[in-house]
Amino acid sequence: MKTNKIKMQIAMARAKMTSGKLSELTGLSRTSTGRMISGAECKPHNVGIVAEALGVDVTELIDTEK
Repeated sequence: MKTNKIKMQIAMARAKMTSGKLSELTGLSRTSTGRMISGAECKPHNVGIVAEALGVDVTELIDTEK
């Protein structure tokens, strides 16, 4: 699963969340959260964790374009 870089940044801005705080809140490594923020491939489970922490639906974070 691939996240959308812009959608991730918008969700983080709305939640007033830094990458460090997101990592701390989710329990995921900074590497994992950094990869999601940059729009790289990641595990669906981790996207779910991040979506919950940001208070958004998973579909708001994933890249749906191919």
